[in-house]
Amino acid sequence: MPNSCYVVLRGLARRVPPHQLLVYDNSGRDIASVVGPLEEGSALFLTCEVRGGRPSPTVSWFVNDRLVEGHVEAIGDTLMVNRLSVNAVRREHLNSSYKCQASNTKLMMPAEKTVRLELLLRPLSVIIPHKPHQMVANQEYTIQCQVTGSRPKAVVSWTRDNRVFRRGKVGNFRSKTG
Repeated sequence: MPNSCYVVLRGLARRVPPHQLLVYDNSGRDIASVVGPLEEGSALFLTCEVRGGRPSPTVSWFVNDRLVEGHVEAIGDTLMVNRLSVNAVRREHLNSSYKCQASNTKLMMPAEKTVRLELLLRPLSVIIPHKPHQMVANQEYTIQCQVTGSRPKAVVSWTRDNRVFRRGKVGNFRSKTG
């Protein structure tokens, strides 16, 4: 009788991958791909819900592919939740990727969902480069206002005595976001 070799795999039949992974924003809305836009300085709360899986999956957050710590909670036997919070989003968070990943075995690819953060950014600077020292009545002047770093493009209004100035020509020549 020839020698034979065999392998017994135990416990694999009972492994069931997670079947649903959802990411919610601050308002509890299911996010398809983009979070926001949020105002610069506001708080960001993301919730990742994972249903199913045996054994219960490990649920993790990655920000720009770096593992970060969230608050993990098991709700019943079939729901795992990981909550991630950022106290105040900053300019450098613009277009960051937030990935929720759920896995309960190294034998299969993890379930995951990635969303991108969109922000509304305040201007970095507002300057009037060439201010006239004196102005003479009935004379035409060109005054420029340069606004940089806003997203979306800044809306510039000219005022006089706290009233919006409506006379003359007002134009927008180019826009830069920083």
